[in-house]
Amino acid sequence: MEGNKNIVRDGSPEDGLIDRKEEFIALKESIDLLETERKGNVVIVYGEAGVGKTFLVRSLKDYIEAKGFNWLECICVSRDSEPFSPLKESFSFFAEQRERPYLNLPISIRMLHGKSEFADLDEVFNKSNRTIQRAMDFVEDITHTTPMVIFIEDIHLADKYTLLFIRYLSVNIDNYNLLLICSYRPEDATDNDFLKETMNFMYHRKMYNEIHLKPFGIDHTRSLISSVTGVDPPGYFVELIHQSTDGNPLFMVETLKSMLFNNIINPAEDRYISEMDKIEWPPVVRYTVERKISRLDDPTKNFLQYISVLSSDFSFSLIAEYVNMDEMDVLDIIDKLLDTDILKETDKSEMYRFSHRAVKDILLENQSSNKRRLLHKKAVEAIKTCYKDDLAEHYDILGYHYMSAGLYDKGLEYYHKAARKYEDDNKLEKAIDNYLNMDSLIQKYGISEIDVGDHLERAGELSYKKGRVLIGEGEIEKGREYIERAMNLFERAGIEGRMGECRTYLKDIV
Repeated sequence: MEGNKNIVRDGSPEDGLIDRKEEFIALKESIDLLETERKGNVVIVYGEAGVGKTFLVRSLKDYIEAKGFNWLECICVSRDSEPFSPLKESFSFFAEQRERPYLNLPISIRMLHGKSEFADLDEVFNKSNRTIQRAMDFVEDITHTTPMVIFIEDIHLADKYTLLFIRYLSVNIDNYNLLLICSYRPEDATDNDFLKETMNFMYHRKMYNEIHLKPFGIDHTRSLISSVTGVDPPGYFVELIHQSTDGNPLFMVETLKSMLFNNIINPAEDRYISEMDKIEWPPVVRYTVERKISRLDDPTKNFLQYISVLSSDFSFSLIAEYVNMDEMDVLDIIDKLLDTDILKETDKSEMYRFSHRAVKDILLENQSSNKRRLLHKKAVEAIKTCYKDDLAEHYDILGYHYMSAGLYDKGLEYYHKAARKYEDDNKLEKAIDNYLNMDSLIQKYGISEIDVGDHLERAGELSYKKGRVLIGEGEIEKGREYIERAMNLFERAGIEGRMGECRTYLKDIV
């Protein structure tokens, strides 16, 4: 199974990690260095929500505790929380856990064991003038005999004093028997000036190592789908999931689980979906996307609503024409959306797309049907103005916008034009897709009065041609699928002779 070589199955702590073995080893080496040289270190793990930062770090917890090290985990929840809030809560819990084995012993022995090092946490972590130094002394005391790993999660939500603690700890990390691991999401830190200042301070003084967790590539997406479904998925489904989620592991896992639970896909029956419109986003994905959108200012949210109706890739010139804004204002908003990872640049110059299909879908759902239709009409006019010199290259996009605006006759007309154009260019798959788009829309909207000509026959002819090409190139199964599709299309079009040819050809290649 292609890609499964990247799933470690040897019973080691990294069991189940996909595309993260290199990062796992880097963290493991920092832990080993702490053991052999008693040398402290700071590691910053960053990446967008859902790429597996917490999962990666927590996968080392058993390894850490097996060495006899102490493990402390903090999570930051609000920049406006009480000073040192995540640290106080975590150290209090740590103290409680340490005291539990001694609760049944006589009081005199319990006192000897000592709760004294944790007795004054409120005094250690407060806003007095000597707070930072007292906190540093406290950490030095509790790590003096036993190494400790502290994991501070989501420092983009840390209060100012927790960030100061991280900064000063990094300056003196060599003096402590400590590995400090921090994680954050860059897209959620764009407005956190104090975090930027802290990171710059530490970066220029080379006070930390960093691990950047990126979304999965196509091969690791295949591995992840295989691990969730238990079977090797077809290529078109892998591409669909990767493209719609941009390789985000959390989005992929939760979406796959939801599709399995709701019987949208059934790998045991080799039943998958091939269209993004059939994806139903689970609650955790919706929450992640809506949280990201909610932090934007109103002009940026309005801008997003406008461009959410555009097709998958859109150019800067089209956006500027469509939203009718000053180009510099458009660039400012686009830069903000790139920083927050809502938009991404494509390989083509000045072309953009939504990082995750879920963002586009959720934005569209939050608009009224009347507003969506109006925006699609505006998109048609913008495309005709922006691309007037090469409009033929955008026929299929115009077909999509016309149909979405409720102008079905114009939509079918442009889908038909696009199919003919792709035929002339010998782009068989694109031509077939446009003919099939016409057919599905005719059925969906019950369109009967519009003359759409020979779309079923043409889709059948091109499918037959494509199938024979694939079989000639040795791709027997894929070619067979095209021939079978052609036979079905000829049957629906009532062309029995061509059906017979398909049937005979299939017998000959058995």
